[in-house]
Amino acid sequence: MTRSNYKFKQVVETLVTILLISLFGYTGFSKIASVDLFIVQLKQSPIIPAPLIPFMAYSIPALEIVICFLMLLDGFKTLAFNISLHLLILFTSYLIVLVLFLIAVKSHVHVEEL
Repeated sequence: MTRSNYKFKQVVETLVTILLISLFGYTGFSKIASVDLFIVQLKQSPIIPAPLIPFMAYSIPALEIVICFLMLLDGFKTLAFNISLHLLILFTSYLIVLVLFLIAVKSHVHVEEL
């Protein structure tokens, strides 16, 4: 790898690290600061089972904050990137399922109205 490619890789890694720390730090601390609101929002989701809501209300923000701290440690940065990748894939999957669920419910309502 040439010196300029290595430098570019370092800049991209640093930029991605800063963005992920900002994203997970903000979301994690804001969820903890207003955990009651986060619980209400989780209860409004039609696809999250009610028994999982208390666990999710505390584990998701804790995981986001742990990711931030792992990103700051050079020896754990790869692990933090992997965890954040999986968490982002999980969140994206949740949004896709939610949209598909809402489309199915809306289609069902229109069929019954006829």
